Amino acid sequence: SAAQRQTSRLADLNGEAKMDILAPTAVLLCFFHLVTVAGRTEVRVLVPPVVRRGSTVTFLCLHNVSSNNLYSVKWYRGNYEFYRYVPRERPPASSFPLPGLEVDMNGSSGQQVTVRVLNRHISGQFTCEVSAEEPDFSTNRDSANLTVLDIGLRKPLLIPASSVHVSGTRMQINCSAQPTVPPPHISFYIDDIKVDKTKVRTVKPGLAVLEVLRLSEVEGPLWVRCEASVSGVYHLSSASIPILEQLPLLGQSNGVLLISPLSICPLLLHFLFIVQYKLTM
Repeated sequence: SAAQRQTSRLADLNGEAKMDILAPTAVLLCFFHLVTVAGRTEVRVLVPPVVRRGSTVTFLCLHNVSSNNLYSVKWYRGNYEFYRYVPRERPPASSFPLPGLEVDMNGSSGQQVTVRVLNRHISGQFTCEVSAEEPDFSTNRDSANLTVLDIGLRKPLLIPASSVHVSGTRMQINCSAQPTVPPPHISFYIDDIKVDKTKVRTVKPGLAVLEVLRLSEVEGPLWVRCEASVSGVYHLSSASIPILEQLPLLGQSNGVLLISPLSICPLLLHFLFIVQYKLTM
């Protein structure tokens, strides 16, 4: 009957809805819970993709081998072994010298290794290899890439061509950031509003120029700053510097635009900011 067909259709829809919910859940369970399938050793490596030089990080090696059945866990950078965990040995953990990397033995075990990254040349592929005892005698490995950024902590320096800008005239504002590997991304802000990147020109790595004809639609002081960032792990802002936006004046004296005495205040503030910045470097 029509009522039975409707009931059957609703049951089918409910079944499809349940499958829509259960399918992604099953995928997550399979990913996060490692299980032994046909005696195979399952391994997953979790390594932060980007770190700063000098930072301490922990690499995770997730596997499904029980402590009673675990033969060894070995860590490699490329083809070079730098850490080994063998539970039947005393002591079970040992490390091997690797330039650019220091192993923290207190923070390392059969599931993880904690290291201090000393330079950017250690960037590359890190691999964890897990071997099981009898009856499996299986070995499997997984790898992940690590990028080390060699960056400093010096704040960028903002240098405007003038502390007074006459609207409609071309003005350049330089932002100098500490050179890094990879180079920093520089952004400009006017009253904490990010400037469109089409107005920013990169002169060389670590140096960008903001070129504008108008900073604001109205007269008055504006606060300008720049920021330097690298891959989300380096983010520093310059000091905010006041710049006075003025509309063009009708009167001129010897071809020079007349500027009110109030314009001297931003000039003095700008000078004081530059002096203060250099004293704190």
